Amino acid sequence: MAGGVAATRIASFNVENMFLRANALNQDTWAEGRPALERDAKVNSLLNNLSYSASDKTEIAKLLTERELSTRATKAAGSSVSARTEAHV
Repeated sequence: MAGGVAATRIASFNVENMFLRANALNQDTWAEGRPALERDAKVNSLLNNLSYSASDKTEIAKLLTERELSTRATKAAGSSVSARTEAHV
């Protein structure tokens, strides 16, 4: 406690990240999954800053939005493959 003010640092662990990385690595080639891994590394790097500048916040939002869109596209592709497979069973 410095100067009578206590600093609190909060940490969390998002289990979903483990599964998204597995999806990024489950591609035909390394080149296909590499952009997702690089995007996650950039977000993690920015989130590790003690404070965020306006440009940091903008970049974090952009990267997380790209990640969400990528995840939705991957899930949609998996759903349509599943639906087609089930229809032929």
